[in-house]
Amino acid sequence: MTKKITYFVAYTQKSPHGVVLVAGDFPKTKKAALKESIRKWEFIVDYHKKNPHRGQPLDARDSSCALCKLFAEDHTCRGCPVANAAMNYSCRGTPWVNYQWADTPTKCLNAAIRELNFLKSLLAKM
Repeated sequence: MTKKITYFVAYTQKSPHGVVLVAGDFPKTKKAALKESIRKWEFIVDYHKKNPHRGQPLDARDSSCALCKLFAEDHTCRGCPVANAAMNYSCRGTPWVNYQWADTPTKCLNAAIRELNFLKSLLAKM
């Protein structure tokens, strides 16, 4: 029997400015939020693979991040597994920073892949 997977959030990119648009409810637990963040970065990696001409990152900020919805309310990110691993807040010290500043298609894709792998490594430790 196949286990049905429930996705909390649907990701799309329809804005001309590259905003990751979300629809749905974000998860309420740390592990589920991390899994949802991994899904978002899988979406971003897939987007860059399908759009190799795009030389700038999508807007992948806190408005589309399940972990930020749980932990960034007071802007300290207290309890966030990403902040704990980076020993910093607002994803500083993670590949996300390189992604936000990427200026070529190759840099965008490579930084997105690194962020995805980073998040997967955190999940493996839970």
